[in-house]
Amino acid sequence: MAEVHPDLPVRSVTAWSDMVCRTASDVKVATGLGSSLALFTVLLAIVGLRSLVAYGVQGRTREFGIRMALGSARGAVRVGVLGRTLRLAAIGLAGAFFASRAPGSLLFGVSPTDPASYLLAAFVILGVAVLSSDGPARRAGTVDPLRALRAE
Repeated sequence: MAEVHPDLPVRSVTAWSDMVCRTASDVKVATGLGSSLALFTVLLAIVGLRSLVAYGVQGRTREFGIRMALGSARGAVRVGVLGRTLRLAAIGLAGAFFASRAPGSLLFGVSPTDPASYLLAAFVILGVAVLSSDGPARRAGTVDPLRALRAE
C-alpha cells in the first residue's frame, strides 16, 4: 500500500475472509435476536387473544345458556365463538395490509405486500386465533343452560 499511495495512512490490515466472518456473525446475532422477538410476540398475541376471547365468553354465558336451552347444539356455540375470533383476525389482517405500506422503506429485497410473506403471516395469525380461542370456545360449549339462566 505504501508503494502505491505513500500519502495514505494505513492503520490496520485485515484479511477479506476475516471481515466476511465478522460481518456474518453480526448478521447471525441480529437474525437470532429478531427471531426471538418474533416468537415472543406470537406468544404474547396468543395470551392476549386468549384472554380477550375468554372475557367475551364469560360475558356471554347467559346468551349461550339461552341458546342451548332453545336447542342449539354445543358444537354450534363453539363454532360461533371460533367464527367471531376468526372475524376479528380477518379484520386485523386487513388493517395490517393497509398499514404495511408505512415501513416499506425499512424492508430489503421484499415489498411490503409480498404475496408469499403476507400469506405466511396470514396463516400464522389465523393459526394463533384458532389456537387461542379453542379453550374458551370449548368452555362456551359446556355451559349448563340452567346454571347460566339462574346466575343472574
